[in-house]
Amino acid sequence: VERAASASMEELNSPDWTPGKMSEEKTQMTFLHENLNRIIIPMLEELVDLYESEVDAFGGLTVFVVWLIAGINFMVTVVLFLLIMRGLRYVMQTMHENINR
Repeated sequence: VERAASASMEELNSPDWTPGKMSEEKTQMTFLHENLNRIIIPMLEELVDLYESEVDAFGGLTVFVVWLIAGINFMVTVVLFLLIMRGLRYVMQTMHENINR
């Protein structure tokens, strides 16, 4: 770690990262970078898997909520239809009685 930290900025700005041509500091930095990726990438993959399962669970919940709301809207529409038809029947009876008088 100390060797990798002692690399100068000029050396790091060099675009040549060929394994045989790098300095010892640059080689140590590359080694650290690769080892850190070996540790971090599996953790990130596990985190992504957990995130995907949470998104799937939330998606299932939203589908349920949409169907529930659609069912409630359907029931309200049917009830309103029945009330309107019932009221219309009374109105028609009243109008018929008033016409026949």
